[in-house]
Amino acid sequence: MILVNNINVSLKDSEWSTISPEAKELIRKMLKKNPAERISAQEAYENVWIQKNASRNPLNTKVLTNLGGF
Repeated sequence: MILVNNINVSLKDSEWSTISPEAKELIRKMLKKNPAERISAQEAYENVWIQKNASRNPLNTKVLTNLGGF
């Protein structure tokens, strides 16, 4: 398992160009280095972006592959 505090994540690469600012903000909240600041799985599930978009907007396959590396 890769620890969040050992990696540097950039959401500015070309693979992320089609991802909405709201989705990127959710990802940033999930990847907070300090666990006390990181949102819980329940909070992520209840996030407005998840509730409105997750089932309708599939992620770019490269993004999915990269996320699978976590």
